[in-house]
Amino acid sequence: MVLIFGKLKRRLNFAVTNVINAINFSILYDRTRPEIVDEEKEFHCDQCDKSYTTINSLRSHKVKDCGRDKSYKCTVCLKSFRRKAHAKSHFDNIHRKHM
Repeated sequence: MVLIFGKLKRRLNFAVTNVINAINFSILYDRTRPEIVDEEKEFHCDQCDKSYTTINSLRSHKVKDCGRDKSYKCTVCLKSFRRKAHAKSHFDNIHRKHM
């Protein structure tokens, strides 16, 4: 009986810890919080009007997005994307459900 109770207690502690971690993560990374939304975007692209909060986001934008044509099209609705991965995730999330 004691062994079974110990296992149940460990499982409950594990479940509670997972819930607490999920809540803490959502609080830390909630993009709707005013202090994050209103954060000053100090890294500006010199080729377009986009701005970013981190230098790495700006670098990624310059390499992968800025000045590129939307050359990837969805085969179903013909929506255009700059990145192949975005076209694939669009197809998977929007159209694959209906097939």
